[in-house]
Amino acid sequence: MIHQNTSTIPALSKIYLKLIGFWMSIQYHSITGLRASDRHHPPPFKPLSKVNLDDVFCFKDIRIVKKDNTFSYQGRTYQITNQIYPFSWNKAKIILYILHEKRIRAFHQEKFIQGSRMKLIKRALC
Repeated sequence: MIHQNTSTIPALSKIYLKLIGFWMSIQYHSITGLRASDRHHPPPFKPLSKVNLDDVFCFKDIRIVKKDNTFSYQGRTYQITNQIYPFSWNKAKIILYILHEKRIRAFHQEKFIQGSRMKLIKRALC
């Protein structure tokens, strides 16, 4: 097998690839007990489906909303202006998803309330 037409690099490359393929089909891994050709079927990784990576790679913080639908974060007071529910947000526990200190998204019971369009009321004096 090796002595056949080995005068060129491409011919040697073909022989090498056949040899590697043969080796992968007979060699068993000592720990997994699988052949190398069978270890990746089915593939070990699956693509993420409909996952917002901004929600994964962000800082999360919990705040309590005041009577006037405001909460404070890092010395600034924000107001929730999106009234999607008929009740007041008074004493509601919200989770803030903070991205790079520039974008804040508020969630209540894992439901989106409002994004970065929250009204900045005032900057607290330090």
